[in-house]
Amino acid sequence: MAAYLKKIGKDDIAYKPVRVALKLYRSYKNSSKIATPLKELQPSSYQRGVVRQNHYLANREIRKDAERQSIFAGLVHKSTLLYGRKAIIYAHGADVPPTSMELKSFSTHIEMPRLQTIDPVGLDWLLNIFRISRPK
Repeated sequence: MAAYLKKIGKDDIAYKPVRVALKLYRSYKNSSKIATPLKELQPSSYQRGVVRQNHYLANREIRKDAERQSIFAGLVHKSTLLYGRKAIIYAHGADVPPTSMELKSFSTHIEMPRLQTIDPVGLDWLLNIFRISRPK
C-alpha cells in the first residue's frame, strides 16, 4: 500500500496529505521496532514437560513414603495390575521374585420378569390379583 501511495504525483490534489500520512507511517514503523526480544508468555512444551516430570517424581516419592508409613502395609499384600489380563503379585516376600497371575472374569445375573420392565404397574396389579384369589 505504501508503494502505491509513493507513486502519487505532485500535480495530484492528495499529494500533500499522502506525504504527511507516509511520514507518520515511517515514524510509527521505526518506533515500533523493539530492540529487546519479548519473553514467551507461556512456557515452551519442553519446560511444561520438565515440570510435569518433576511433579510425577515428587508425587511418586510421596506415595512411596505413605505406603511405608501405612498401618495397612503389613495387613495386605501388594499387587500390580498390568495391561491386559495379568497382575504381578508380591506375596512370597522380598527375597522371592514376584509372580504373575492371570486374571479371570466372573459375572452374576438375576432373573427378572419381562413385565417388570415393560409394564411394572400391570405386573404389580396382576400379582395382587393372584394373591387375593385363592384356588378352591
